[in-house]
Amino acid sequence: MQIKTFHKALSEPVDAASLGFFRIAFGAILFIEVCRFFEKGWVKQYFITPQFFFSYPGLEWIRPWPGNGMYWHFAFMGVAALLLMLGIGSRIAAAALCLSFTYMFLIDRTHYLNHFYLICLLAFQFSVVDADRAFAILPQAGPRSCIPRWQLLWPQFQLAVVYFFGGLAKLSPDWLAGEPMRLWLSASALAPGWKTNWLAYTLSYGGLVLDLFAVPLLLWRRSRMPAAALLAGFHLFNAYFFRIGVFPWLML
Repeated sequence: MQIKTFHKALSEPVDAASLGFFRIAFGAILFIEVCRFFEKGWVKQYFITPQFFFSYPGLEWIRPWPGNGMYWHFAFMGVAALLLMLGIGSRIAAAALCLSFTYMFLIDRTHYLNHFYLICLLAFQFSVVDADRAFAILPQAGPRSCIPRWQLLWPQFQLAVVYFFGGLAKLSPDWLAGEPMRLWLSASALAPGWKTNWLAYTLSYGGLVLDLFAVPLLLWRRSRMPAAALLAGFHLFNAYFFRIGVFPWLML
């Protein structure tokens, strides 16, 4: 009986608007990221010029395409991201984006970034869920504007994991001692007068508390809006001062 109740709760129709908006934002962020790789010359710098790559064990067969193949690879990723954003063949576009991005991600482990791994996981999720039920140019057949609840809970759970384990990772001696925040501040755009120990400790412990308690604060209705505003400010601060790529925008 409990299993049936649980299944019924997961299958309950919910508004697809938030998932549709997330699809648009995710596709746009990935499209912009691909454009940045072209603009900054990273495709050539990371995948064409190097003669040696640090492959993952057992995945030595994953190599950059010969010649200008990696340019075509990134162009393919960009098209897939754009189609996903527009809601044109969303599942196929997401699957293509997942495969192509994951291939790029696995070429060299020295280029590992946590948010690139997150992108691989989210792209896979978009290849499964009905993210085109809202704000899509060519939606697939099915009830408009509604999705099963589990399709909304899945990406929410994935992002909750990011916050929670981000908090656990900060429970390290270095982080509790204000490092590497102190080092990051010394290289950031902050005014020299701000680069003090108290600021390093404030940001370190503030980030720790925010990551650990982000999920419960967002789940509690009374604290949801203040927590969302606080997290938005946190990610915008990181995006402006620390230049850590697409991660802050992805979490927004």
